[in-house]
Amino acid sequence: MKNQILLIRLFLFGVAVCSVLAVPFMLDFTNMPRVTFFSAVVLLLLYFLYKSKNEFKLRLDFILGSYFAYTLFSALSIIWAHNTAEALFSAEKQVLSLCAFLFTFYFLKQDKNSFTSALLKISVLVNIIVLAVMCYQMFQLNNFDGEALYAITGVNGHKNLLSSFLFLNLFFLINAYFQSSKSYKTETLFCIALTVASIIFLKTKAVWLGMGITAMVFLVLFLYHKLKKDVLKKVNVSILLPVVIVCINIFFFFGLKPIINKSLGFTQATENKTMKLEQERLVLWDKTYYLIEKNPLIGVGCGNWQIEMPDATLTDLWRAEDLNFTFQRPHNDFLWILSETGIIGFNLYLMFVVGLLLLSIKILKTSGNKQTAFQLMICVSFIVGYLVISFFDFPKERVEHNLWLNMIFAFAYYQVQENYVTQNSKPIPIQKPFYFVAILLAAFMLYTNILRCKGEFFTRKIYDAKHENNAPKIIQSGNSAFNFAYTIDPLSLPIHWYRGNAYAARGNFKEAYKDFQRAYHYNPYNRNVLNDLASACIMNGDTLQAKLYYKEAARISPRYDEAKLNLAAICIAEKNYEEANYWLKLILHNSERRSNYQNIVDEALIQPK
Repeated sequence: MKNQILLIRLFLFGVAVCSVLAVPFMLDFTNMPRVTFFSAVVLLLLYFLYKSKNEFKLRLDFILGSYFAYTLFSALSIIWAHNTAEALFSAEKQVLSLCAFLFTFYFLKQDKNSFTSALLKISVLVNIIVLAVMCYQMFQLNNFDGEALYAITGVNGHKNLLSSFLFLNLFFLINAYFQSSKSYKTETLFCIALTVASIIFLKTKAVWLGMGITAMVFLVLFLYHKLKKDVLKKVNVSILLPVVIVCINIFFFFGLKPIINKSLGFTQATENKTMKLEQERLVLWDKTYYLIEKNPLIGVGCGNWQIEMPDATLTDLWRAEDLNFTFQRPHNDFLWILSETGIIGFNLYLMFVVGLLLLSIKILKTSGNKQTAFQLMICVSFIVGYLVISFFDFPKERVEHNLWLNMIFAFAYYQVQENYVTQNSKPIPIQKPFYFVAILLAAFMLYTNILRCKGEFFTRKIYDAKHENNAPKIIQSGNSAFNFAYTIDPLSLPIHWYRGNAYAARGNFKEAYKDFQRAYHYNPYNRNVLNDLASACIMNGDTLQAKLYYKEAARISPRYDEAKLNLAAICIAEKNYEEANYWLKLILHNSERRSNYQNIVDEALIQPK
């Protein structure tokens, strides 16, 4: 019993810390430290379970089986992903999500009352910390217009992520209110009211919509529970599940893209700034379909959307072309999963989520316990609300969101297991060999995440050295930053690109060429990498290959004038003035270099042949 309490406390301590931890000297001061910390917590939990003599049997039904299969398929995508380091990191986040789900389910099975009580207290504590940081940031603002609100990030790195995290935490606050003693109900109710007010204040429309859908679904389920007749009694989940999944596939493969194209036509016709940002989201969705069509069955690999997306060109993404802004996700978790894991991974995920929802609704009427019925209603409504948020945003990226969401999944799954035994599901004893293998996997994840932390730490030093024009320091920091688990920075620029430019600045073009080639290997669709690799080819006398790289950079980013200027320079050197003129006419921004090239070309073209 004491060991059980220790495990519960360790798990909840890990969840709480992962919700608020921030390390200022990291590039991403929240996500990477939290992933690393929770990896350590999982390793400790598995070690203590390995040392304990408790036997645990896990009933492997189609819900749990599909979640295991989705996680395994995500991990296998490392094999075909272009950038294996990013695929590894993304797959590890999914493994940690599965661990949060399994540990929550395990603790509910072993000691539901103790675990639930401790979890709800932790949720209130985390909520207070997050709101306190948010209030502090809010009081630093001079105004509260739409742009100013983006300075309010709480401890989540982004306003929208803060809002969606508060939404997830609201699930546990509501449970805490109904399960707390009378003396704490007032405080809990105050937390709920403050959380709802904060979500409204943050003006994240996706979360507003998610909250509205959550309330509507809860009302529908409440009325259904009150009905005298069970209208779903004769519904066969094994038949309904594939029907629903097929309908979702039809929507994503045949229904959504025409809607995107029609919406793009509307947003492109307006000058409203807000609508232009919405257009940017729609453009990202449209380009994500290019990746889906490119690899429909198995996807481009976990974590590789950011690598592959520019292959669809950066056209209509003005921030990416003119401000060198980098997009790391498509702002739609469903399209994100579909593009990275293909039809197989997408449908495995749907089998888990949709199957869990359908079974939860099915047993809602048969449950004679009011508390169980309420638990199911709130689980289903919040899961549906979160899925709505995920359709317009990217909460899947953050480990804290995944942890709390998977605890909600586990609460629903626990009720399903207690009230509905699926056919052909057999209890499987979890024995010591399983824990031993899991410990090795957890140790590997912790090691790779530490390597990524090291990479981010030294990449920050690269930025400082670049600002100081300190080429030797860039090379030194680049040597320390790069490892098999960390190859590109958050801007999707390979570490070797920074090092290659530093070598070029020192006149060491041989080493620069090698580094640009390696940078191209890790990200072949980055316009800066392509342009600098082409320049390195020229220094090595390979003009033909240089032209191919310059043309690829110009294709990917039509507003990127540097590649077109370089192509014009090559054509002038080759006395191919007509082609040089072609590239100069495509240049969108005036510059002294462009004017000089144009004068040379104009003089050459007017001379008699």
